[in-house]
Amino acid sequence: MRLAKGLIISFIICLPFLSGAAHGQRQPEQDTVDYLLEQGDRAFIGKNYMEALKAYDQAIDLDPEYATSYVQRGVVFGNMGQYDNAIKDFSEAIRLSPESGIAYYSRALAYERKNLADSAIADYGTAIAKEPLNGSAYYNRGILRFKKGLYDQAIDDYQNAIKTKPTDDRIYVNLGHAYRAKKNDDLAEKSYSQAIQINPRSADGYYYRGLVLYDLERYEEAVADFKKTIDINPNYANAYFNLGATLEWIKRYDEAIDAFNQYIKKAALSDGPNIKAAQDEIKNIEGKKKRAAEGK
Repeated sequence: MRLAKGLIISFIICLPFLSGAAHGQRQPEQDTVDYLLEQGDRAFIGKNYMEALKAYDQAIDLDPEYATSYVQRGVVFGNMGQYDNAIKDFSEAIRLSPESGIAYYSRALAYERKNLADSAIADYGTAIAKEPLNGSAYYNRGILRFKKGLYDQAIDDYQNAIKTKPTDDRIYVNLGHAYRAKKNDDLAEKSYSQAIQINPRSADGYYYRGLVLYDLERYEEAVADFKKTIDINPNYANAYFNLGATLEWIKRYDEAIDAFNQYIKKAALSDGPNIKAAQDEIKNIEGKKKRAAEGK
């Protein structure tokens, strides 16, 4: 029985936000760059992006050589989906402050959203060189390398990300994906289990570990993991499909039919790709049950 693999999970980090003034410090005087940056920051937090842009524009007019103003305006453009404008601002910040790791990291995010993977990977690398403790840069680069089939490099990046973000279960989930792509089921299972240990509500951790357990022919454990996935997230459609497939394999036919029917209901809401396959499996199971009843 072919299992539904689902999508590789990656988390998208919001474009970084740099506060202009620390809380509790003396308020900057009006009509200064610091004051305008703080006003822009406040507008950004409230998602009033046009007001934030206005404040950052004024800050740049006052001091066109201050790199931080370009980074923060680029952040606003990025959150507005104006990635070309964001890249232009981050590039100007890099010109003004070549050692700014956050400017390279921010531009990498914008490149990533424009599907310019090679440019993003290069900028993440520069960001890491300038700020070696930027775990998010390692993590995001790992995801891009994974998508390019560079599994060993992705594993290296995830492991470096874990050093700075050891309690982020999502890194372990993606590390598991990379090991699974290399057909190293033992390390994949270990990675998914670590994600679950960190976050017992990790639906992805249970789901993908269930896939590994199925491949390892540990079917009862796979059933338990798919059921746990559903318990955590009742709308996790692929968990129902793979639960049905596993139950069918171990000849728990009535339960398998119920799981496939649940998949069809859930997947219909999002035009799931395996609805026809689930319907075919139900017909196949009904045939098996009929033949068993006839003693054939």
